[in-house]
Amino acid sequence: MEIFDFAVKMEREGKSYYRSLSEKVSHRGYKGILNLLAEEERAHAELIEKVHGGKEPQTLNSPVLKEAVSVFADMKVSLDLPEFSAGEVELYKKALVVEEKSYEFYQRLSNESQDPLARKVFRNLAKEEKKHCFLMESLIAFVAHPKVWVENAEFNHLEEY
Repeated sequence: MEIFDFAVKMEREGKSYYRSLSEKVSHRGYKGILNLLAEEERAHAELIEKVHGGKEPQTLNSPVLKEAVSVFADMKVSLDLPEFSAGEVELYKKALVVEEKSYEFYQRLSNESQDPLARKVFRNLAKEEKKHCFLMESLIAFVAHPKVWVENAEFNHLEEY
């Protein structure tokens, strides 16, 4: 399988995973974050297809971290802290592993690619996947200790990314 085809397949699998994960959570804010992650994975697949087709891709502009900050801020104000099942943390940990592998994959491709456009796109995709890793780490920390996490305004560090 060619590298571009593999990357598109990987992004589509990520989209499917986030969509299925969003169906398993009841909290509206979390559901929104997961659906936004799914949409970003879809956009990544389209970007890769454009580059592979020789077209100039649009710049990625990920709103997911701003959306997450908004969700956590709303939870702090409303004290609407969701209940999480024991298995839910494992689902987020699995997503983190996938995002870490995606980051490493795109980092490697950006270093190995001879095509300047592909190198730039892979570098940008690596940055996007790193943001997703950071968000997943934050979601895992929140699920483990929601009250403490929100009270300490731990979500404010998301804006720095």
